[in-house]
This record gives sequence, structure tokens and C-alpha cells, in this order.
Amino acid sequence: MHLVRTTTTTNQGAAPSAAMIKLNLKERSNKNATVHNHF
Repeated sequence: MHLVRTTTTTNQGAAPSAAMIKLNLKERSNKNATVHNHF
């Protein structure tokens, strides 16, 4: 199990990081939209 995880961390590590970046960008855009709506 550990050996498989170490070998797949390179492939699985890149996808979640990209997804997190996209989520962060979406959250930032949503926060900016709410701020603009309030003001």
C-alpha cells in the first residue's frame, strides 16, 4: 500500500493541487462578486 502510494503521489499530487487552485480562484471571484454587490 505504501509503495503504491509513493509511486502514485506524483500523479495524484498534481491533480488535487490544480483543483485546489481552481477552487481558490472560484472562491476569490465569488468573494469579489459579493463585495461588489454589497457596495
